[in-house]
Amino acid sequence: MGFFHTVKSGEYLAKIARAHGITDWKALYEHPGNASFREARPNPNLIAPGDQVYIPAIIQAPHTCSLDARHTFELPIEPQSLQLQLRKTDGTPMAHVDCVLHMGEEAVSVTSDSNGIVRHDALPLDLEYVELELGEQRLKLAIGHLDPCETLTGVQGRLRNLGYYFGHAHGVLDDPTQTAIDRFKGEHGLPEGPEMTPEFTDALRQEYGF
Repeated sequence: MGFFHTVKSGEYLAKIARAHGITDWKALYEHPGNASFREARPNPNLIAPGDQVYIPAIIQAPHTCSLDARHTFELPIEPQSLQLQLRKTDGTPMAHVDCVLHMGEEAVSVTSDSNGIVRHDALPLDLEYVELELGEQRLKLAIGHLDPCETLTGVQGRLRNLGYYFGHAHGVLDDPTQTAIDRFKGEHGLPEGPEMTPEFTDALRQEYGF
């Protein structure tokens, strides 16, 4: 019998799948038991704490092996990708910038493309964060902590990454958060106000990229 897993902060589908012995997170997302989850989260890379993900029972496949030999079994686990955009204070992309991505004990050299995009296609699933060394700066990037744009924590996370907000994504509409929202609305020609209107979240999503 399967069961429901409650998503916690910092979790994403590939990490959840691996923790429960499932090698293909896409198959988990497409499982019939997750129909309502897919409807609520059409982007599988944007899930939120409190979401319910159905974990199906693992079906064990028998294998016949001789006892007088050594055997190797390989599980096809798709690597995860990390992608981010570097921008200057005026919003223009930081193109062709050499950086160093620190992933635990491993460090790899990466270079942003003409749009300021930095990408790495082999991100370990057991990391809580990575660090991007950019000149004299070292940016700490939390993995799996950006919530959907329709949530207040997701709004705070995007406004922080875009330079409008400098607090934590705590999910409380405090004065610094409201100031950041009003500043974003003013720069994008949207009416001021405390409401997170669809026009505001659409503009924020478009500005951020997702």
